[in-house]
Amino acid sequence: MSNLHIKKKSITILSILGVLTITMIAITISINASADDTVLYEINNDWGNGATINVVIQNLGSSDINGWTVEWTFSGNQNISTMWNATYAQTNKSVIVKNNSWNSVIPTNSSTSFGFNLTYSGENSIPSNIIFNGTSANQTTEPTTTTSNDNYTETPTNITN
Repeated sequence: MSNLHIKKKSITILSILGVLTITMIAITISINASADDTVLYEINNDWGNGATINVVIQNLGSSDINGWTVEWTFSGNQNISTMWNATYAQTNKSVIVKNNSWNSVIPTNSSTSFGFNLTYSGENSIPSNIIFNGTSANQTTEPTTTTSNDNYTETPTNITN
């Protein structure tokens, strides 16, 4: 089962030059790999030919997770250039991410995260086939959008209900 959390927030800023209204919509994709585990895949920043991604693994179960692997297949030509807090192997569109030795255990009611930068051309869609420790999950995804004015851009990350 998947959860899609959306929160819309409007901010009005008064300035000498006039009023600036920024409407922000952020979407967090939750993939319930099992009843006790959730994987959040977030596009934190996308500049048209590259992006920064953050992935959070939550352990909501009653026992520790000892060792983890996250796998997916990109839909386009995304290529990971750097990753932190995990190790990875990418072959064409397929990606396998594994824990480091120091973050292999995720205690109950806790989480860990990893992130990466990627390059691409065309579209940077969130993978629809994320697998956590061998369990596949499906989710609905939509891009994060922002509306800005007066050359001011506010890009939200991880706004949830």
